Amino acid sequence: MLTDNREIILMGAEKDQYGRSVVEVFAMTDTPGLEVGVNGEMILAGMAHYYERYKKSCPDNAEQYEFLEQQAITNKAGVWSNGNAERPWDWRRQNK
Repeated sequence: MLTDNREIILMGAEKDQYGRSVVEVFAMTDTPGLEVGVNGEMILAGMAHYYERYKKSCPDNAEQYEFLEQQAITNKAGVWSNGNAERPWDWRRQNK
């Protein structure tokens, strides 16, 4: 999705507790005016989690991300292929 010289669009301006930017990433395709939502694709593939805490950073797509994560869980994609998968924030809370 993010090949060399591929134009990307970053949307959002929120910072997390560590000062990192919380953004939505869109990659332009070869079709003018058409972009791919990288966040959603990563969530669906089980390579990223939907983090409800930051849903206000992506108000137009938060519900879609939540749905895509449920699809990834159902399909046992990526991190969800292991029945013992744990969300990073849950692990951090339990391992302080």
